[in-house]
Amino acid sequence: MDNAQKIKEAVDTVEHISKSIELKRTGKNLRGICPFHGEKTPSFFVSPDRQTWHCFGCDKGGDVISFVMEKQGIDFLGALELLSEMYHIPLEKGAFVQSDDKKRLYQALSDATEYFQTQLLSDKTSLAYKYITESRNLSLEEISEFGIGYAPNSWNQTGEFLQQKGHTEKVLVDAGLAISKEGGRGWYDRFRNRIVFPITDRIGRVVGFTARALDKEETAKYINTPETVLYKKGNLMYGLFQAKEKILQLDYVIIVEGTMDVISLTSHNIKNVVAPLGTALTEDHVRILKQSTSRILLLLDNDTAGIDATFRSIATALSQGMEVKVATLTQGKDPDEAFANNPEVTKKELFENQDAIEFAIRHSKKSHDPHKPHFQKHVADAVLPLIKVIDNAIDQESALRQLSTAVDISIDSLKRELNKGSSPQKNPPPPPVSEKQKSTKGRLLWETLISSLLQLPDSLQENTVIINILKPLSVTDTSHPLLSLSDKLLSHLIDHGRIDVGSFIDQLEENEKECADLLLLKDLGTMISNNDSYIAHLSQIVTSIRRNQIKARVATIAKSIEPTKEDLSELRELTNQLKVLG
Repeated sequence: MDNAQKIKEAVDTVEHISKSIELKRTGKNLRGICPFHGEKTPSFFVSPDRQTWHCFGCDKGGDVISFVMEKQGIDFLGALELLSEMYHIPLEKGAFVQSDDKKRLYQALSDATEYFQTQLLSDKTSLAYKYITESRNLSLEEISEFGIGYAPNSWNQTGEFLQQKGHTEKVLVDAGLAISKEGGRGWYDRFRNRIVFPITDRIGRVVGFTARALDKEETAKYINTPETVLYKKGNLMYGLFQAKEKILQLDYVIIVEGTMDVISLTSHNIKNVVAPLGTALTEDHVRILKQSTSRILLLLDNDTAGIDATFRSIATALSQGMEVKVATLTQGKDPDEAFANNPEVTKKELFENQDAIEFAIRHSKKSHDPHKPHFQKHVADAVLPLIKVIDNAIDQESALRQLSTAVDISIDSLKRELNKGSSPQKNPPPPPVSEKQKSTKGRLLWETLISSLLQLPDSLQENTVIINILKPLSVTDTSHPLLSLSDKLLSHLIDHGRIDVGSFIDQLEENEKECADLLLLKDLGTMISNNDSYIAHLSQIVTSIRRNQIKARVATIAKSIEPTKEDLSELRELTNQLKVLG
């Protein structure tokens, strides 16, 4: 048995999902508010029989492993490891299981975090404590939420404590907590006399630190953990673990530059905020964020470096298909200072944001003298590179129109500039065809029928009335998974009178299984609250399907140029059947 199967057999999907979502029973399934998109009416369903979940609002679904992947924003292997740790399920050793070396690094970093926090909170008269609680005005709740601590002003105090906890010198160095002395003789603590901010991965494990100097004479105001097996700066964002659920709920993320910016916004009840670690937004950052949202709001520092970072971040995010907006602050050089100076105005400015292209145009126009030659060219040169990376033709056309209006240059001229150096495609690929085709009324009837039969109450199993209702139905076209599933389910029920849903679905083809899993979770509403109403509901659907089938056949015969006697006889019979059906 592979590791994924071990997890799925050991973990009850309903029990696990119920830990984070309030579920209420509806028929054979359970329903709740989807955690992956904002909604007021519950469209998230869980099937105890199939151990699956599906949201009919955002169309996400799967098993307990995929739920953890979505909820935590982690990959398949990360979900296996997390579930293994949560439920104490031993996994087979191999490339897909976290190594013992990594576990030791995680533990050392966790112990260091706890130690640093103890050092900060143990002496409320210390400079470190006063800096955090008075100068930075952070509450104990915020200190705890972000795990903020203090690395003592000593060359080896932290390391010696961790060695007493059983961590070796190699582990301390590999985790980025200690630095080996030249010549390999001994080590010393990396973080000394600094406020430390733990950096966590997407499931809350500490992987490193960023640390601010308390000594004003210190040349490096901030230092970070170096690149390690666990700490990959380009893949990490400060505050993502704390913000991920709010990002999902609000469906957008605010990007700031610094750790204190994140904490400051969070303290003002703006919690969907993260910060890249000392770098501009990277493609890896955007790919991670796209698991939760497609919308970004940039709130970077308003100095020259911050504006440059904003332009680079706009380009990166637009190239990945994100919707990008920018907020401009007037009350301070960065979000932390702006909120400290005037939180009301700053919050207003945050929500009065502008489209990224609009921001780029306005900033570029302000940066150049409109009375000097080539003003239009300078503005266009600054904005066109951002427009060029937009891969959606409609969005790109809209952005070009914005720029054209702003600088009074024709769209054709801007397009020529945009396409310089690009060879046009002779045969551009056709637009992708959506896999989801809009359901016809007839298909919706079949979906409702099959969903109702898959959720047939135990009290109606082997019910002759239901069997007789189903017998007149036939499926002539089985090219679609829904129809081939319908054909098999009708035959099964008519032959056996009852259905074991799990066994039945296991025998289906893969595309039929996917269809069945979705229909098994379909909400049947409250109108079928008892056996009589359930039977009436089935009868009504079957009648509607039969009526549609007969009308389709009548239309086919009517189109015949020279109908045969058999056709005319069938037409009379079909007409009589329609009269009976009403």
